[in-house]
Amino acid sequence: MMTSMITATLKRLLTIVLVLGTVAMFPGIADAAVKVKGYVRKDGTYVQPHYRSNPDSNPYNNWSYPGNSNPYTGKTATGNPETYLKSYYGASGTASLPPAYVVTPLPKVSAPANSYVFGSTWYCNSGYKRVSNTCEKVVAPPNAYVFGSTWYCNSGYRQVGSSCEKVIAPANAYTFGASWYCNSGYRQVGNTCEKVIAPANAYIFGASWYCNSGYKQVGNSCTKVIAPANAYVFGSSWYCNSGYRQVGNSCVTQ
Repeated sequence: MMTSMITATLKRLLTIVLVLGTVAMFPGIADAAVKVKGYVRKDGTYVQPHYRSNPDSNPYNNWSYPGNSNPYTGKTATGNPETYLKSYYGASGTASLPPAYVVTPLPKVSAPANSYVFGSTWYCNSGYKRVSNTCEKVVAPPNAYVFGSTWYCNSGYRQVGSSCEKVIAPANAYTFGASWYCNSGYRQVGNTCEKVIAPANAYIFGASWYCNSGYKQVGNSCTKVIAPANAYVFGSSWYCNSGYRQVGNSCVTQ
């Protein structure tokens, strides 16, 4: 018997210490709580003294609202939030939720045929273009394709007004996109492609010619690079060997 009384006393003391510690650590709790004295219900049941959340006409921060926790007991309220709110506002004499919690649905966006709704407006489908409040089909001319809300000429054709005309390439040329280009080894001269003529000791690349390594361009010809003693040729110039330095047109020891 004595052991039971001591155990019960220790539990009460521990509860008091925990409550005081919680209030000390979180002083804001004391401001948001109301102490309720012990009382006897009509059915004779005694209710121990306890704390409850401060009444502020906001059911969502009540400790008894489903999902909220009581900081003094650590217990989490269970139940259905909708049922709780109906009971709360019914007991308060309010038939429905207050205006602050009423969700007003956004007006429905009315989209025309061949369109889709995104966000708060509508857009025409690919292949259609917006004309006033409707979406009209994009009609492409021959040798063209539709993309998005417009049309484009196929490769090898170019737009002329509302049609696509074939690109006519001269001899020794090829078409790409809406234009033509000379083949490698040829260069554009007006509306024709002329062959590139390279001098001796040169090679052709693209639309021009370049001197071979060991030669340098002088006017329209390639002249052999002459290196002095103790030097070597690289590209279109010469360089002194290691251990020598250039002085004018010769290489001398360092």
